[in-house]
Amino acid sequence: MAKTADDGIPAWMVCVDILNKSKRELVTQAVETLESEVEAKRMDIKGSMVAVPDQSSDDEMKLFVIGQVLRNADQMRERYGGYIKEVHTKGPNATPQEVESAERARLLLMAVEKIEILVGYSRQLDAWINDASMEVAAKDPVEIFSKTSNSAERAELLGFILRNQQMMKEEVFTQEERRIIGQAVERSQSRL
Repeated sequence: MAKTADDGIPAWMVCVDILNKSKRELVTQAVETLESEVEAKRMDIKGSMVAVPDQSSDDEMKLFVIGQVLRNADQMRERYGGYIKEVHTKGPNATPQEVESAERARLLLMAVEKIEILVGYSRQLDAWINDASMEVAAKDPVEIFSKTSNSAERAELLGFILRNQQMMKEEVFTQEERRIIGQAVERSQSRL
């Protein structure tokens, strides 16, 4: 059972815990998206990395690959987007193989965009965790989230966390944590 401010845990710690859980889950979802693309054979991971004394874990390797995907995302969009457009321009003259390849490319680009969003949100949480940890005088986690989600980006991120289907399905947050996030979302939306 998660600790809450009602249990005598400082409100800032409750917020930091919620944000850390969110960050871990967003990164996990990005890794799972990568794995799905590899499994569907829309993405292939080839090559080798230089061995280092402490062997990289499988997750570290996947995070490295995600970094490479993010660095090459614009190039991938340009390359595959052009191909998709070319196939659609052919219309009924496109071969079944071209249509299938274009669909695979479209699905890959959607996965790349999903990974970009998830990693982008997880990166936003780093500064937010720091901001929430500075609110040591606050007694209410909702107040901390309300105060620290003072930008449209953070308000959007808080809403994304609350509505994230996978987080709900996996019960990442306790009922109390979901209540805190929900009230903070309401407050931040009323301000913007």
